[in-house]
Amino acid sequence: MRRSLMSDHPIWVAPLVLAVGGATLLAGCGSSSKASSAPTVNPTSAAPATSSAAPATTAPASSAAAATEVTATETEFKIALSQSTFTAGTYTFKATNAGKFPHALTIVGPGVASVATENLSPGKSGSVTVTLTSGSYEIYCPVDGHKGLGMDLHVTVT
Repeated sequence: MRRSLMSDHPIWVAPLVLAVGGATLLAGCGSSSKASSAPTVNPTSAAPATSSAAPATTAPASSAAAATEVTATETEFKIALSQSTFTAGTYTFKATNAGKFPHALTIVGPGVASVATENLSPGKSGSVTVTLTSGSYEIYCPVDGHKGLGMDLHVTVT
């Protein structure tokens, strides 16, 4: 004669087994995509470095193909650009964090309210594409205190 597994245990075991089994079943309910997918961040996308920054103003995607690339290497506490003279046109600034602390790159000037990379961890890169017109532009790191420590450049576009 076969006996039930529950018949060999005290009376309180059956409700406990059902409660644990039900909790396990309920824990598995819901959308599995929420539990297993994390937000994807594109390190080359333009995004405000801080919540107080104005929305990024970038050139249309078609202009990015014709943009002149400028490398901006960021360290503690300096920004080095691959070129020092600029004429009016579209530029993609590729910022690389070669330092030991997080950095970002922000550009402000005529027609550019505030365009910034995301905060970049050491060794990471990001880029922004902007159309520069004649005038003076400020290029700086918006991470708290970095601008005041020397990560602040002024360029003139002719």
